[in-house]
Amino acid sequence: MTLCSSCRNVYSFDEIQWNVYIYVLTIYLQLVQDGVEVPGPEQILEQLSPLLGISGAFKNESVPNLIERLKDAPSFMCKCMYIEVIRATKNQITLGSFMESGGWVVLNTWLVDAKKTSNVPLMIELLQVMKKLPVTVELLKLGSAGKVVKQLSKSESSEELKRLAADIFEDWKALIKKSAPSNPVKPKGEKRSKYVKDCSS
Repeated sequence: MTLCSSCRNVYSFDEIQWNVYIYVLTIYLQLVQDGVEVPGPEQILEQLSPLLGISGAFKNESVPNLIERLKDAPSFMCKCMYIEVIRATKNQITLGSFMESGGWVVLNTWLVDAKKTSNVPLMIELLQVMKKLPVTVELLKLGSAGKVVKQLSKSESSEELKRLAADIFEDWKALIKKSAPSNPVKPKGEKRSKYVKDCSS
């Protein structure tokens, strides 16, 4: 989408960040229609703009700052905006840094909270981006993502949510199986860690 000169002057976004803005604007208009008071998307994106690079993706050097902002995200719209920024990020090194620096823990917390409040749209957004992130077995040990995704794979509230969770659950099971020794020797009395049980049963 090409920005007209007047839009560039008003918002000072570069053209490659426009898709993120349009996505946030769509959510904003829906919330306003529902009577929810939220800050305008241009205000939020202006604050985030210094952290963004090509295609609206976040820069590798901005990871710590981004994670702190994620922790403080106060609203559904803010969370969806950050999810879209993560989705726009394709660099695997940058995504890996994000995951290892605490980004995965924050997303896991959002997923748990969204499930508690039955926020299906947010759960779908989170699962869509989680499916594309470079998850490792070590990261799956953190939080309860395996347990929550397994529960959502049996959800009756949304077919899309159920299907997406089931796909991710199978991906994570395959990841765990691939990383496990072919003939593991387990000390007597040792139990499987909880995250393995959640993702492998």
